[in-house]
Amino acid sequence: MMKNDPLQRLGVIEPDELTGSRLQAHYAVQWLSRAARSFVEPSDDDSHTSLFWIPQIKSFASQKLPTGWTFGLELQELALFVSDPDGGRNTLLLDGMTEDDTSYWVYKRIEEMGFDPYSLERALPYDLPAHPLACEGAYETIDAGLTLCVLARWFCAAHGILSQISDIYASLSPGVSPIRCWPHHFDLAILIRLDNRHSENARSIGVGLSPGDEHYDEPYFYVSPRPQLDIGRLRKLPDIGHWHTEGFVAAIVPASRIIDAEIQGAELLAFLRNAIEFGRMSLAA
Repeated sequence: MMKNDPLQRLGVIEPDELTGSRLQAHYAVQWLSRAARSFVEPSDDDSHTSLFWIPQIKSFASQKLPTGWTFGLELQELALFVSDPDGGRNTLLLDGMTEDDTSYWVYKRIEEMGFDPYSLERALPYDLPAHPLACEGAYETIDAGLTLCVLARWFCAAHGILSQISDIYASLSPGVSPIRCWPHHFDLAILIRLDNRHSENARSIGVGLSPGDEHYDEPYFYVSPRPQLDIGRLRKLPDIGHWHTEGFVAAIVPASRIIDAEIQGAELLAFLRNAIEFGRMSLAA
């Protein structure tokens, strides 16, 4: 691989070994989203609940609360933190904590900000994948150090790739969204908007990384045009990826293909651009 390639050091463990750590992290980031959902001014597209990935500290961060504070999750340690506007930080290591234990810590931090902690929305408007944490289980990170580290590397790689794509398509109107992590599916993504109108049928192309889900038990990059493309008109993709057509239609590159083929970032970027351009052409027809 070329120097500084964003896909370096991802093959230390097999991608399907990330599942346990991925699910725990998926539950943990909901606390960031809950805080924003409860106290940040709502937006029509629900982006006030989305998260930022900060590669320098391998952490997720919530949107800023009205006080200027943010909630965060340091992924490699699986540690919740809250940062104040002056740079102060309070941290909770999640190992051994149940969701009830965690809620007590979150409530205390919210109270310190001057908010009513009982205004925190515990219920989510979507279901999370099944996990013992939903039934009074505890976070377990002692044996998950390597998998959490590699999971963080996947998010860093995705952030680097998505930053390049954002630069490439920056001149398009109405434009490219910021890089966001959406807590529902836990994917890091951008949206290339092709229409000025705001409706369910507005044309767009989502590009991102899912760390794994019910469709693929491993991370995967995707390009997902909207409205959904006609399955009968899909063209052949470069060999590193394929079209997924069950439940949704998207160009997919699974992590196992990336590692097995020792794909460089430039090759993955070329695949994603190929799928994006096909999506643009198809949606313009």
